[in-house]
Amino acid sequence: MTSEPGTWDRPTYILPIIRFLSHTAGPLQERFQALDEDDIAELTRLPTLFAYESQVGVPAHRSTK
Repeated sequence: MTSEPGTWDRPTYILPIIRFLSHTAGPLQERFQALDEDDIAELTRLPTLFAYESQVGVPAHRSTK
């Protein structure tokens, strides 16, 4: 999630580390908290929903990978 309009139209996005795993269930926080190369590889294979925070007013969309 982001509140920056147009973010999901860009080819890349860097999530601020403070937002990583925020509002994430405990077991998933524990699983990915190291954020090492294996974690990154696994995360990039997961289905993903890209969403804006409500004030942007644009619908979410899923990854196409």
